[in-house]
Amino acid sequence: MSPEDCERERCRRGWTVEDLAERSGLVALTIQKFEAGLTQPRPGTFIALRRAFARAEFGALSPS
Repeated sequence: MSPEDCERERCRRGWTVEDLAERSGLVALTIQKFEAGLTQPRPGTFIALRRAFARAEFGALSPS
């Protein structure tokens, strides 16, 4: 996942950085720095981001 991919997925869902931080269990500053291309996240950060996006996709498919 590139910084651009992360920002695109977050914005596509209408989430703020804070929303993604809450859903992923990460610190908002970590996400901001990644999306700005200032840091290269650790593998665990990528996993947390992917899980947050996947849970959102899975939840959208669940019956109400």
